[in-house]
Order: sequence, then structure tokens, then C-alpha cells
Amino acid sequence: AAHLEDDAEATHGGLFNRPKTPQSYEEMMTSHFHRQAILDIAKMFGANVNDVGSESIILEIVSWTKRVDAFIRILQPYGILEAARSGVIAMRRSTVAGGDDDDNDEAKTLVDMADLPPG
Repeated sequence: AAHLEDDAEATHGGLFNRPKTPQSYEEMMTSHFHRQAILDIAKMFGANVNDVGSESIILEIVSWTKRVDAFIRILQPYGILEAARSGVIAMRRSTVAGGDDDDNDEAKTLVDMADLPPG
């Protein structure tokens, strides 16, 4: 088969591009199982998969600090190319016009615990 490929390449002026050295079956299976394990871990932690490529996966997790730390520790054996964290962010929810407390200025200045994110 190699002889025929060489003849075909010579006949057609090198139009046949040879692919890069193919991975062995074991390497392909290991890569597949690693990718699947990472996706399973992401699902367990409730992470979003933003991109899947042949060499990397981009994941997004929004959770408590300890949970994010655990997520990173579990993924370290698979290799983390880059990690970015934004830290704690708190944003007050917008008020609804025409609510019961529109006339009460004191109620507007108090922070309702239900308005804050968990954690």
C-alpha cells in the first residue's frame, strides 16, 4: 500500500497531503477517556462546557470558593493549561416599580438578605 501511495503522489505532483503521524490506538483511547472523564467531572460540579477542541476543553464554573478549589484540584491530574478566577461578586437585585414599599424610604436603604447571592 505504501508503494501505491508513493506512486500516486509522484504521478499527481504531490497533491496528496500526508496527515501528521497518526496517534496510536492506545493514545487515542486514552485521550477519549480523559476527555470523557473531564466532561463527567464538569457535569458533577455543574460547570458549563464553553468549547471542546482536539487539545483542550474550556470550562466555566460559578460556585462557592471551596467548590471551585475542589473542582480545580480534581482536574489537576488531567492538566490545566490556564485558569482564571474573578473572585466574589455581589450585585443588588433591581427593585420592581409599584411595590408595597415605594413610600417607605427606610425600607429602601435596608439590604434584604434575599437580594444577596449565596455564600
